Amino acid sequence: EYSRLLLSNASGGTGVANIIFDLLDPSTPTVIASRALPEAAMGRKYGEYKREFEAANPLCNLIGILENTGNNHSIKEAALRQAQKTPDVKRLVENLRSVKEIRCNSPVFNPKETYVIPEGSMAIVIETRNNGNHHAGESDDRPHVGRQAV
Repeated sequence: EYSRLLLSNASGGTGVANIIFDLLDPSTPTVIASRALPEAAMGRKYGEYKREFEAANPLCNLIGILENTGNNHSIKEAALRQAQKTPDVKRLVENLRSVKEIRCNSPVFNPKETYVIPEGSMAIVIETRNNGNHHAGESDDRPHVGRQAV
């Protein structure tokens, strides 16, 4: 599945295959990663948090949110408990249906500024490891995204 998606994306844009390869290659300093969010980020608007995060971590880019992180069973169990907190039977049925449709570890890339960060989310970031490795033949002055704590 990944190979098929990579091939289709690579044919549609210049350098896409190289971009994806470098982000996934453990020997390159710049990587895509998920990081824990502070409790204070939950329920906040993405745009506000992104600005705050990037001001505190100028060399690290927040590129999205990973929703419903963790154990599939635990996530659905917590959502089920929350869904049952209504006396309205029609709303209860709708809530129970939505629990069934929960997708765990679901990435939301580049959400709108008004997107509200849900409970149980993590940050998706592009960061640079401190090992200083880079591909042979590349200069040290190529732009990199810095590694910072989220």
